[in-house]
Amino acid sequence: MAKRQRGATLASSQPSKKPRNDRIIHPLISPSCTIYVRNINDKVSKDAAKRSLYILFSTYCDVLQIFYTNAGKLRGQAWLVVSSIEEAELALVRLRGITVFGKNLQMEFSRNTSRLVSQLTEVSV
Repeated sequence: MAKRQRGATLASSQPSKKPRNDRIIHPLISPSCTIYVRNINDKVSKDAAKRSLYILFSTYCDVLQIFYTNAGKLRGQAWLVVSSIEEAELALVRLRGITVFGKNLQMEFSRNTSRLVSQLTEVSV
């Protein structure tokens, strides 16, 4: 068996990993006014995390509501309700891959419609 030389590396047969921040979690989810964000640094206070999300997203859309908690299974996740699907799409495109508090945010449209959006559409109909 041949010895490996010091400092030499073997080529891997596995494909290189894509950066996690460019990955779309569920590409088949239809666009909505609710954006799901995960991989939020849970060492940061709830107020600081919500404030940062608001500042980031309000640059591209009108943020109506942010749901964020640092407890249990929901740790590091947030849902943002914005005023229109077009604004949500713009925010997702512009903010994809952004690093906040040392972690790359992963975001997509939410699977479920927010109660706030449901109430607003019922009132306007």
